[in-house]
Amino acid sequence: MNKQSWLLNLSLLKTHPAFRAVFLARFISIVSLGLLGVAVPVQIQMMTHSTWQVGLSVTLTGGAMFVGLMVGGVLADRYERKKSDFAGARHLWHWLHWTVP
Repeated sequence: MNKQSWLLNLSLLKTHPAFRAVFLARFISIVSLGLLGVAVPVQIQMMTHSTWQVGLSVTLTGGAMFVGLMVGGVLADRYERKKSDFAGARHLWHWLHWTVP
């Protein structure tokens, strides 16, 4: 007899590779954003010993995320998905081309 969990159903991760890929990408994204929110202020505090600069960096990071999410949401609503995916991939390729030696 197969006992069903009341907390979390992981059967989709076992049976659907596409869902597993999306789940893994989302998990990595959430973990990296969490690390970014802690690592940058800690590094600034260790380098400058200034709480004012830590607060400024957190404020600027939060503001940039907010503006980026709002602009990205508007662009996602206005344009079809294929064009926006292609544009995003093209910008990522250009960024990698110029930053990676």
